[in-house]
Amino acid sequence: MSIRPRLGLLVAALCLVLAPTTNAQVTHVVDDDLACPGATFTSIQAAIDAASDGDVIEICAGEYQESEDNALNFVTITKTLFLRGPNDGMGACSPDAPPRVDEATINARIYIGADDVTIKGLRFNGDHYAIILQQDATPRHRANIHDNVFEGIRRYGVINRLNSASEGWVVANNRFAGWANPNGAAIHLRNAPHSEVMHNCISNPDLEVANSAGIQISASSESVIAWNVIESLSGPAIRISGMDGPMHDLTVADNWISNPHVGILVTDHWEGLDGLFLRGNRIHDARWD
Repeated sequence: MSIRPRLGLLVAALCLVLAPTTNAQVTHVVDDDLACPGATFTSIQAAIDAASDGDVIEICAGEYQESEDNALNFVTITKTLFLRGPNDGMGACSPDAPPRVDEATINARIYIGADDVTIKGLRFNGDHYAIILQQDATPRHRANIHDNVFEGIRRYGVINRLNSASEGWVVANNRFAGWANPNGAAIHLRNAPHSEVMHNCISNPDLEVANSAGIQISASSESVIAWNVIESLSGPAIRISGMDGPMHDLTVADNWISNPHVGILVTDHWEGLDGLFLRGNRIHDARWD
């Protein structure tokens, strides 16, 4: 009897034993008072520091502030992580979404310092910025910002401020309500080609300065702004700017805009705009045609 079949089985078994294994995804649970089942962290940053690429940071309902010193009150994400709040999957804008449960409220800035970061189901309140990619940072691609509520932010809800391209951001199903800075915006994407801003609800009825925008976009070619509901703004609902460089093939479609100072404003395009597709947008009661 040949021993070759048995030898083949032995080699296969050895290969299985010696094959490298990949790290399984780990969920790190954060709770401000450690009452949430499985919670081992009270600080979001501490959980991030302990995590590895691909892990989940589960943030339970509560209030989170990283520092009493405003200059240090921020969270930095330097790994590919999923920050998941209790309202993940409960779209903050969709009328068909289930009611939101108790919020995990973040009273701090979040700096994105890695590719493929996902932030879902959280509430942000009361800082100068909420989610930010800084102007001098390395490009970070494919950030996904979903199902969050932004209330009382002083300047920007979500902002990508890079001078070089950071591609594929998706900002969807969020609610933005009120920001105090007259030069602010709910969403500001700069140098973010192939991005999507969709199904967000934006309103800022209390600010009476005409420079404040709902969505501002520049140098973000082949991006889509669609199916957003934008109401009661003292500035433009959507500002398309060329001051940061040329832009091509931008689609702005099927947005519902009510009571803005300006519906859709295209400005400062001395760098060039090649291909702006406007369709299906409904603009009501704009105060400046």
